[in-house]
Amino acid sequence: MVLLDLFAKAIERKLIAPLTVKAIYIDHQLQENSADWGRFCEKKCDLYNIAFQSVKVTIEHQTRQGVEQLARQARYAALFDSLENKESVLLTAHHANDQAETLLLNLFRGSGVSGLAAMQSVSVRDSGILCRPLLNLARTHLESYAKFHQLEWIEDPSNTDCSFRRNWLRQKILPMIETTYPNVIGTLSQTAERLQESELLLEKLAQIQFKEHCQSFKNTFQYWSLQLPETLSSDSRLNDTNGLSWSELKNMLRYWVKNQQFPRLNESILNWLLDTAYQYSDAAGQMQRKPVLSGEYKLSSGASWQLYHQSLFYLPAGKNITMPYSLWLEQTHKTAYLPNTVSASMQHSAKKPLEVFLVESDAYKLKNLWLISLSELDESLKSSINKKALKRFFQQNKIPVWQRGHWPFLVLIKDSSVVIAGWIGVANLVVKADKEINRSHRLTLNDFLENYWQTKFCWPDQHKNINY
Repeated sequence: MVLLDLFAKAIERKLIAPLTVKAIYIDHQLQENSADWGRFCEKKCDLYNIAFQSVKVTIEHQTRQGVEQLARQARYAALFDSLENKESVLLTAHHANDQAETLLLNLFRGSGVSGLAAMQSVSVRDSGILCRPLLNLARTHLESYAKFHQLEWIEDPSNTDCSFRRNWLRQKILPMIETTYPNVIGTLSQTAERLQESELLLEKLAQIQFKEHCQSFKNTFQYWSLQLPETLSSDSRLNDTNGLSWSELKNMLRYWVKNQQFPRLNESILNWLLDTAYQYSDAAGQMQRKPVLSGEYKLSSGASWQLYHQSLFYLPAGKNITMPYSLWLEQTHKTAYLPNTVSASMQHSAKKPLEVFLVESDAYKLKNLWLISLSELDESLKSSINKKALKRFFQQNKIPVWQRGHWPFLVLIKDSSVVIAGWIGVANLVVKADKEINRSHRLTLNDFLENYWQTKFCWPDQHKNINY
């Protein structure tokens, strides 16, 4: 309510255009009065002449702590979905007490620098910009403002429930600490700011080392993987100038995971990686990557981490492919029909999506062309495949076993029958060809094959195209 009032005053003084502001209320439906609270907010916004939107989210009931985390995830997802575009800014009223609580909670969980850095005043995400303009103000300052301006607000009764760790910290622990350290809220906020500076420096170090040690590992087939260095030192103080220590590799991995928007690497995953991928080679603390990497770490989400061919892979919950080729073009590419083009071609640029150019008179043929996963092909069709040549291609390009079942085939649906038109991009693996399918349509898709794992089509929820 304080944040809303501040915006109302800014609009009144013509510092902000009124049409650019919208208040969003998230109804978690966890309290019986949650709908009434939404109506209260709507009335206040009407008085301020500020646009209002109420969004309901559904939370699956688990443990009390689980519900709190699920509610937070659902809330932010709904808030960012409500933004007009990626240039919009989401503002929340987090204050210094919230910052102190977050730092302590992460400290008790054993978090590293990133967790102890707590909340940033401004953070840029794929879904929009998040800003916390009140983060350096203590709750007492906001209460004083609200009372002075005679604002009305509603206290959520669950805020006094100390079975939630944050409430326990807020109601019992911090007041006890404040009896000895009266300025603990401000002190912890300053500590979070210093840790944010440290986090930024660690990210810059990781970026430099990533370019130095991982640039040669870059391979479009391996978008979901990171090749691990051959040697490591167990202690950065023992490390030479050309190598990496285990601490530096962990820092690089966290940087890579953050940029790829994969789930965070906790200590359990990192310990599994160290134990599974490396062995000590001498008494001086030098570690050698094992000759053959193999292993899996499963996540509760259904995703997993895999070791394969000297690389660490992240596996989202994959999806088999069964869709019209024309629909795939519409969803993932900019398609242009050029009457004067003599043959199909596919071009790829790191700065723009793939572009497909087709002869206009041939465009209708796409209606009968489908992309289908190897695992989704009919058994009678699978029996026609040159399995040795297929296996040889997979091995030569180091395509992991778990990705092979998702590999795309181009098929023609004709007269209620399916004809394999060709394995995309590989001329010598054409199994059965129909004369109606122009040769150029089959053989000019190499770029698609090489960049397949970087398209939104494969795992749309996890896709992010990043140039290191």
